[in-house]
Amino acid sequence: MRGSSDSAVIVSVFAAVVAVVWYAFVRLHTPTMDAPEPAHLPSVAASGPALPPAEPLAVQSAPEVVAAEVPAPAVSQVNVPVEALPAGAIPDEFIFRFFSAADRQAFVNLARSLGLEVLGEMNLGNAVRLRARDPALLKRLLAEGPTPVDQGRNYYVRPPDDPLLVKQQPQESYAALGDRLLEWLGMDEHQADAGRGVTIAVIDTAVGHHPALQEGRLLRVDNYGVDPRGAMGAHGTAVASLIAGDGAGVKGVAPDARILSIPVLSGDGLGDSFTLAQAIVDAVTMGADIINVSLGGQGGGPVLEQAVQHALANDVMIVAAAGNDALNAVSYPAAYAGVLGVGAVDADRKHLYFSNRGQAVDIAAPGYAVDAAWSDEQVVPFSGTSASTPIVSGALAALLSRDRTLTPTTAAQLLIDTSDDAGLPGRDEEYGAGVLDLARAEDHDNLGRYDMVLSPPYVKTEGQPAGTLRVFIYAQNRGTEPLREVALRVDIDGAVQETSASNVAVGQTISQDRIIRAAGDGRPQTFVINAEVILVGANDDTLGNNRRQTLLTVKTQPQ
Repeated sequence: MRGSSDSAVIVSVFAAVVAVVWYAFVRLHTPTMDAPEPAHLPSVAASGPALPPAEPLAVQSAPEVVAAEVPAPAVSQVNVPVEALPAGAIPDEFIFRFFSAADRQAFVNLARSLGLEVLGEMNLGNAVRLRARDPALLKRLLAEGPTPVDQGRNYYVRPPDDPLLVKQQPQESYAALGDRLLEWLGMDEHQADAGRGVTIAVIDTAVGHHPALQEGRLLRVDNYGVDPRGAMGAHGTAVASLIAGDGAGVKGVAPDARILSIPVLSGDGLGDSFTLAQAIVDAVTMGADIINVSLGGQGGGPVLEQAVQHALANDVMIVAAAGNDALNAVSYPAAYAGVLGVGAVDADRKHLYFSNRGQAVDIAAPGYAVDAAWSDEQVVPFSGTSASTPIVSGALAALLSRDRTLTPTTAAQLLIDTSDDAGLPGRDEEYGAGVLDLARAEDHDNLGRYDMVLSPPYVKTEGQPAGTLRVFIYAQNRGTEPLREVALRVDIDGAVQETSASNVAVGQTISQDRIIRAAGDGRPQTFVINAEVILVGANDDTLGNNRRQTLLTVKTQPQ
């Protein structure tokens, strides 16, 4: 309105002044993150071929998977207490970060004067872990104390599952790995120097004493005073044995690696994300090349994410478990970008239904009944992503010890690039890039090798009409040279389809997507799938994996 022009000018000038003052305040208080606190260094504890036999493949209704979303870490607005409790958060516990160490100290002093419990502090991010059971006191602290950069909840972290409990769907049968880990990986049992010169931090429960572990290659620290007693107390021991076990019934992937045990979980298998972040920072400070995290939580938060980024910035690779909840959500810290997230398969490379799915899964490895060390000198079947994660960590260490030009980051990428495609063709949320293939990774620079490999067909029932299946038949270039032309020929009960591809890169997959329709009369119906992959203009060095026959049995409900 014309009559209000003077008042509008005054309001505009006032708003401009406020904006300038706020900009100056923000620039003045730009955060300066102090260096990580030095770790408390402990003393070392004494410490044309014939067609292969047809393989039966029974298809039933898919295992029921409960989908759930992992809530984002709750971060409050400045000076407003967090009241809602997200899933996985610890009641009454909060984490704050500050612009400076001085602000952090002033906040801590005020908190203590108000009778609140300060449970921990970190130099990285000038972070504080606080317990506040009285919301009124927390509100007063935030009103009177220095303004935090951000604030959020502290989260529980746990091992993915009880390793002695082997989960199996009634419709599924899984193949145990047992003591065949090195054979499965294609490794020589006498490669005793694998992992030499590489330090792997095992952030878990405390690594105990076991004849499978060499005390001279173990460094134990106790920075956080966790209680090792409990039913899950040997979890860290089992994890370490799959990395560096060297006897007593357990053969690890990298027996000559140095293990740095940093316990953050109690013997009951309970910990928190703040302490996990502290341990990651300590592991970097103490010279770890790889950090194995066979645990996780439903939330992360700024402090844990900052610790992860601190490790990655120092070229320390974090290998973390996807989780065993049968969810379409990956646990933290595996969910963070840059972390090598690990899923689990059985000895036949079949995805285990309880292994979490998601875009953060990068690779899969054995996680079903793998022989591992336990308390009282036992060897037990160790299952879940807790088991698959240290196998990948050990594979990384083996690569680093054999090729000194690799870094932890480039070695991790090499494992991803040389993994064997499985599940849906290409990268997917169950297997990530594929199943760990250490032999391929170690042979990646042996040029002049030609090898196209047919994978087992992948059958998809979800989202299909009744009695209809989608079947993916595919082959992957697992040699070391690109291929000028490749043909994939698939015959399903006499219906033949041929697909060709040119310039197939190393690691690339070519595939067919076929539809099968069953009669729907309630009787089992068997389809015969004959597949063959042919190299044009080159000789395949391993012809035995170029042809495959599969019997697909479909069981439907009568209409």
